[in-house]
Amino acid sequence: METQNLISAFKFQPSSFILYPSKVLPLKERTKQYALRIIRLYSALPQSTVAQTIGKQVFRSGTSIGAHYREASRARSNAEFKSKMQVAIQELDETDYWLDLLIEAELFPSPKIEPLKAETNELIAIFITCIKSASLPFPLQPSAFILYNVLVPRPACGMVQTPITSTQYPDTDGKPMADNTLQYQWIVYLVENLRRHFAGQTVFVAGDLLWYPVQVEPGQTPPRQAPDVMVVLGRPQCDRSSYKQWEEEGIAPQVVFEIISPSNTVAEMANKQTFYARHGVLEMYFYDPDSGNFWGFARETLDDETRLVMPLDLPWTSPLLKIRFEQYEQGLSVFYPDGEPFKTLQEFAEERDRALARAAQTQQHLDRALAKLKELGIDPETLNPS
Repeated sequence: METQNLISAFKFQPSSFILYPSKVLPLKERTKQYALRIIRLYSALPQSTVAQTIGKQVFRSGTSIGAHYREASRARSNAEFKSKMQVAIQELDETDYWLDLLIEAELFPSPKIEPLKAETNELIAIFITCIKSASLPFPLQPSAFILYNVLVPRPACGMVQTPITSTQYPDTDGKPMADNTLQYQWIVYLVENLRRHFAGQTVFVAGDLLWYPVQVEPGQTPPRQAPDVMVVLGRPQCDRSSYKQWEEEGIAPQVVFEIISPSNTVAEMANKQTFYARHGVLEMYFYDPDSGNFWGFARETLDDETRLVMPLDLPWTSPLLKIRFEQYEQGLSVFYPDGEPFKTLQEFAEERDRALARAAQTQQHLDRALAKLKELGIDPETLNPS
């Protein structure tokens, strides 16, 4: 998929991270490592006049990228940010040219330069994406993520979406609820605890339910998404086959959660973020249980700019739900407003079993006490409780 098709999902102000499948790598660190690779290349070049002359050009342009990026990251406006990033791109392009000369003039082995050229071109693509994204009128700002899959998309897998008739509002999209047991457990974990949290209140909590925000004319395809978890304040908890917003007093889900699985592509996540922002979601949270990466976006009203929620912001309390997110060595934990941790269904079952065991033990003690009274010739029914 072309990068251009994904750009509209992000607003960089300015971007400073690349989200890899397994870790978050600061772009500031990546450009510094790039400069160190340039230095090592220059140190290894032959001492001939031609090699040293070209090497100095590589050294000058290649080591300047990190500095230009740092200047851009401190920009006070989109215009200043784009200007600084354009300078960095020019230096990267110049570096790529000098690297080509080293290869084509056979001044240094091509296999040792090609990985550096690949990194050069990848940084160019990333910086171009940053500049284009900074020009888009998308409400999610300030965002600080470029998904690595924009440049190296993971292969899609899972069930193929079932074709639908555009004038219908089907109750299923033909996709599985989850791609693996870990994702499924997290969806159930959030849904059950959120339902417990809002028990007795007018709040609808659902998992993997199709949401149709608007009706469409016959022949048109209705927009839709199926958040892993959605929370709708002001709507009752009852059975639904899908959430048709025009049948729900026009109330959109205010909070959604997405649990990332290996099959999720950047296009899918980008489309979801765009959809949620466009159709009224105020808080959206994303969590990858495999890598432990957590991020989100929050805003108080539809007119507000969104705040990016990063691991550095943890512990973070949801303004609407009042639940708290905390990151531990074993991964993300979620807490009720009173500090009680969210529990799995197994933990709830074990807690119930312990309560039943305590009740049974209490009844046994009571039965023995009553039997003892009868042995003593005392009728418990005649005892005055006062």
